[in-house]
Amino acid sequence: MSIKLKLFTCLSLAVVLICAVIVGVMAATKEKVLIDGSIVFVVDDQSLYVRDVRVQQDFSEKQQTVPGFTDGFINDEFHVDLTTVQSSNNSTGTIAIYFDVINLLVDDTSSNYVAEAAWTNSPVQGVSFELIDGSQYIAAPTVPPDELSDSTPLSGTIILMINVTTNKTFSMSNITITIREP
Repeated sequence: MSIKLKLFTCLSLAVVLICAVIVGVMAATKEKVLIDGSIVFVVDDQSLYVRDVRVQQDFSEKQQTVPGFTDGFINDEFHVDLTTVQSSNNSTGTIAIYFDVINLLVDDTSSNYVAEAAWTNSPVQGVSFELIDGSQYIAAPTVPPDELSDSTPLSGTIILMINVTTNKTFSMSNITITIREP
């Protein structure tokens, strides 16, 4: 093999290695939209049950159930841990979180409820969120807690849309969902 061919091969290999290192460093330093922390529910004097929690990122992906989520009653404060959800491959985008809830009969005064989302602490720059129209309303209860079963119809699905417009890691622990009478 000629010296020119050897030199060309070595230079080509060096260029490929340098390009691979640059791409690796850029990928490692680019922040992505991360689902971190837990959503906090605050409920006043009612019995609500969360049957399922699903996450969808950028609407091009399928909804996925939160790994390790255990359905259960919301009493006082209830946390939905989101640290087990895979992060998006995008540096910005939209994350939708679906909470399937059942409103259970507590007494004769039980009625519809409304869900509201608010910042737990100071707002985070580059992050906005909202409850989708209609998802903030939870229908009146149809059964008492002791009659809860897999066939009990949902009272509503709370859909929290989070839009991240800057490259950053964002903790969901900065959002609280409050459920109360209208």
